Amino acid sequence: MTFTRMMAWLRSQFADECAICGTEDNLEFAHITPTPVARIPRGRGGNNRAYDIKRNPSAYRLLCRSCHLRYDVFTRRALRLRQGPRWYLGSNA
Repeated sequence: MTFTRMMAWLRSQFADECAICGTEDNLEFAHITPTPVARIPRGRGGNNRAYDIKRNPSAYRLLCRSCHLRYDVFTRRALRLRQGPRWYLGSNA
């Protein structure tokens, strides 16, 4: 299956609309929980991502670009509040 066909099939499995606002424009897959591909710097695009979504569908949500951005900002803010001012250094101290 080609990458384009795989992504079209995956989108159809996620109702082909943003899980938050319901739009069908500018859709992207957002990580909700970490998967092995999220830790691989070069593994976040193309076939690696498509196969990871297929293997771990519960770890992703289909979001439009603006909802994805809002989700990421909210998640980073929550992480920063939990870990304190040194969260960006990778330290919990």
